[in-house]
Amino acid sequence: MKKLLLILTVLLVTNSVSSQANKAVKSGEKFIYAASYNMSGLMTQLAQVTMQTETVKTSKNTLLHLSCQATTFSKWDSFFKIRDIYESYVDPITLRPSLYKRDIFEGKYTKKKSTFSKVTEKLLKVP
Repeated sequence: MKKLLLILTVLLVTNSVSSQANKAVKSGEKFIYAASYNMSGLMTQLAQVTMQTETVKTSKNTLLHLSCQATTFSKWDSFFKIRDIYESYVDPITLRPSLYKRDIFEGKYTKKKSTFSKVTEKLLKVP
């Protein structure tokens, strides 16, 4: 399931970057996919993956917020529950990332991580 989410995220970013950067991703876009898994030869829809964009204004910048959420359908939660959120805040023109966050909950595995870009670290003076 992790591989499927990673592939979908990479495809979204790759398609965006390979197009014209300033026109590839626009605020207000939303995509909803059903993630499937091959169970005993049958493709079974197990989760919903939602990708969306929005404009976020800070005191100094306007950023594009890219969000990807994956959630197993409730009937599959007793087998393997997934609640993943991947977020990135990027410059709307160049798509240069300022902040990347992920909050992973897959079964008993959890992980939270935030990563600032070098430029953002200098602006915020993060040690």
